[in-house]
Amino acid sequence: MLKVVIGVLVVALGGRPFGEGVVKSFFDRGGVAWDINGDGKTNAEYTFNQLTSLLDTKQFVRSKPAQTGNLFHTATQDDWTSDTSGVEYHHIFGVQKLPGTIGKVVAETIKRCEPQKGCIETNRYNYEKVFGDGTVPKLSAERKAVAGNLNARQAKMHPFVANTYDDNGSVEHTGLTQNPKVWDTILSALQATPQQSARHTQVSKPVMQKASFKQQTTQEQSDSDQPLQIKGEEGYYLSISGVERIFVTDAHGNSNSQIEGTSFARLVPSVDILRGGDKSFQLNFPAELLPEDNFTITFRESGEPILLEIVRGVGNAPEALVESIKYLDLNLPAGVTAQIKVTPEGVENLHYDGDGDGIFESTVEPTASVKGDLAKDVSGPLVTFSEKVQGTKRLVSVTTEDEAGVKSVRYSLDGTRYQPYTRPLLINPAQNPAIYIIADDNLANRASSTYRPLVLMTAVIRDVSTNEIIVTTTVRNDSDAYVADVITNFVLNAAKLNNKPTTTTLPISINVVPAGETATVTLRFPATTAKSGTKATLAGSGTSHGTAFSGAIPVTVP
Repeated sequence: MLKVVIGVLVVALGGRPFGEGVVKSFFDRGGVAWDINGDGKTNAEYTFNQLTSLLDTKQFVRSKPAQTGNLFHTATQDDWTSDTSGVEYHHIFGVQKLPGTIGKVVAETIKRCEPQKGCIETNRYNYEKVFGDGTVPKLSAERKAVAGNLNARQAKMHPFVANTYDDNGSVEHTGLTQNPKVWDTILSALQATPQQSARHTQVSKPVMQKASFKQQTTQEQSDSDQPLQIKGEEGYYLSISGVERIFVTDAHGNSNSQIEGTSFARLVPSVDILRGGDKSFQLNFPAELLPEDNFTITFRESGEPILLEIVRGVGNAPEALVESIKYLDLNLPAGVTAQIKVTPEGVENLHYDGDGDGIFESTVEPTASVKGDLAKDVSGPLVTFSEKVQGTKRLVSVTTEDEAGVKSVRYSLDGTRYQPYTRPLLINPAQNPAIYIIADDNLANRASSTYRPLVLMTAVIRDVSTNEIIVTTTVRNDSDAYVADVITNFVLNAAKLNNKPTTTTLPISINVVPAGETATVTLRFPATTAKSGTKATLAGSGTSHGTAFSGAIPVTVP
């Protein structure tokens, strides 16, 4: 028996080995996480179960694609290494010249600021592009990764790899089924099987009305556990937020203008355009251009600050980048049209038409433009808060660190209007429940974080075996998606209940309460300290950041 798999997503939602980490948050890239599944946590990567729950309970409640996919295809169907059916497996898949297939979806929250109006916060998807056929990543088609080789032992790989950008169509997801070289590979496999040889069956090629394909390379692997190594070509990956629409044109008159009478746009050869959210777009195109080639991206100012980023690399994962150009908080005159042009020489500075005469006479320099290893740095400054109790108020200090250097730190008490941070802030938690921070580095990487006062909770129980009184005090750093670590440098030197000292060994120290976590202090007191049902006073003293403190709270003894 022969089984031929042609460019399908072999590892779909049921494919846990390759389903893990498909959706990531932006936190691990040094930015701000979009808490996409609403669980109040900052996840660097979402697990398979979190991903399926997100799809079925948040985004597609009626259709439940994860549940449906799991009924059709379970994880146990992915591992064919122990297959003894005698089936001969052939995997046919396409690899386009430029990494332009979605490999990961990054859920991120971005803040864009305008000096007078303040800052706005929006969510968007950022797509990490990998090698594939435009739909199926090479990883999913090959089924060879960290989890190991999940193919049958004698499975044969037939990758069709584009040599030029003109070849991309013939190795594209749907183009594979129309590719005569794919037909030849299938017919060759069919004619080589023992069953076909025994029957002397003649198999004819399909007849198609049009079959115009460029030459592409076919590479075959049989029993290797290693994935196919592709050198690939560099591409430009542009993302923009804050505009209603983008228009892309090339030097040959192609554009993504709308097709008359439809809601569809025309295609620009070698350009892939995706929507990342409301007023957010992402596109990629080749970086290696012929002298007569160029691409122009045009957009109109829509009343919001704009974030425009262009990176170059073999794919747009941080480790692949060799160039980065960023326009942070791009505030253009109201309603103007702007454009940025890419030529064989590189990316030109942004220009806009200030007077509406069709000439783009005004130039805007990027916030940052770097090449080489600096382009791989996509992480904003690390923000840390330090809290010191002063009566009913808190003295909050903000520290930032960044290898590229911190350019600016701003704070806000309402999340919209920001001002420079210059010294520690004394706040009343009842009046100011949060401090919002925006920190930029010298490469135009931005980090946002939020301080919320630590929450103190106390519980009192009796030990059922010894009848001792146990007082547990918990300090919680609220589990908000943007909360950072809070440094307390707290030392408890003495503790009494009804003026009787604890039997717990002191001092007890709490140096840091990590974001979304708790720190606990447990104190034990003799059974005779207080009678059950009585009101008592828990008193403590120590230091916080080297400064002495003391305090008391009422408790009820169980």
